[in-house]
Amino acid sequence: MKDREDEYRETLTGLNLRISELEGELFRGRNNLEYNPDATPEERAELESRASDLEREIAELRSENERLSGELLEEKRLVVASAEEAARVVAQLERIRNSEDGERRVLTERIAELEREMEGLRRNGGGGRGGPSDGSEARREAEEARARHEEEASRLSARIVELEGRLEGVESDDEERSKLLREADRLASRILELEDSIDERDRLLETSTKAADILLDSMEEQ
Repeated sequence: MKDREDEYRETLTGLNLRISELEGELFRGRNNLEYNPDATPEERAELESRASDLEREIAELRSENERLSGELLEEKRLVVASAEEAARVVAQLERIRNSEDGERRVLTERIAELEREMEGLRRNGGGGRGGPSDGSEARREAEEARARHEEEASRLSARIVELEGRLEGVESDDEERSKLLREADRLASRILELEDSIDERDRLLETSTKAADILLDSMEEQ
């Protein structure tokens, strides 16, 4: 941003100098018209034409000056907005990562608990509605839950690392800042998808809990 700002300021300085030069020339031309009674009609017409040209050029330069000043202010605003958006996205990613770690621990503990209960049921020989078929079904659900969780956890972790890596160079150049502005909206949508995935794992945990309840009922009936 500093190089871009220096470029803008250098251009603006050059414009201001040129405007000052033209205004000086216009002032001298007006003086010649006013204080040179000996000027011929042709000379006066030429001075008038030149004065009009100078006024038009000065107006164009001032317009360009205002445009560049506006662009410089907009560049600064975008940089600030990009930095704020990057900070917001990083904070959201951190919250999701923490939630993911907590969810991983809960599911891991729950699956281990289910496996212990199923192992106990097998040692007791099964029986009732908690027979081998129910034990196999519960184990299958637990294994599927573990596989889905591990796959999703791996994907989420890789995606978070990728996003954070892209955010590290947010202020490296103008092109990256422009990309971030476009990426911000996509990140917000992606974060919602990640949160939906966490909700799905919550439903998975609920299914595991129901399977555990079935096993406990079977053990009690024995």
